[in-house]
Amino acid sequence: MYRTLKTPFRASYTTIGQLFDIRRLSGTIWND
Repeated sequence: MYRTLKTPFRASYTTIGQLFDIRRLSGTIWND
């Protein structure tokens, strides 16, 4: 997360969005 803070806001924002999507997918997998 710290690494994304050094990047431009738009890039970090999209990266955080992708991380949340991955976390959501992994969360559903773990729930199963």
